[in-house]
Amino acid sequence: MPYLKIYAPDFSFEQKKIMAAELTDCIALALDLPEAERDRITIHFMPYRLENMAIGGRLLSETEEPDYHLEFYDAALTQPKKEKLLRHLTPLMLEQLGLSPSGAGRLNILFRACQPDDLAIGGQFPGASQEGI
Repeated sequence: MPYLKIYAPDFSFEQKKIMAAELTDCIALALDLPEAERDRITIHFMPYRLENMAIGGRLLSETEEPDYHLEFYDAALTQPKKEKLLRHLTPLMLEQLGLSPSGAGRLNILFRACQPDDLAIGGQFPGASQEGI
């Protein structure tokens, strides 16, 4: 099931609620997920303080310009699915983060494809039968 980690300075509770709902809708649409699978999309906020990250040898607290890093995990991410996700996620994240298209270089998205046997949910691998347990 899709799992998105967002590394960014902390967002307010209201921002997280809005982002979680809009990102879930965006991912479900981009991946053509049925409603039952949509309910398994996980959004994980990983806040950091600007003084805890450096780029180019400078702490972000010195530049006052945070970078944002997204890690997207899912089984069997094909190149076409990655490209479709990028087309959907990038403009939404730029809007949510208040970045102009020229600031898109501050948004990094890392795709991590998981094999079906790399993740167990509720003690079972998705799609596995109950036999042999």
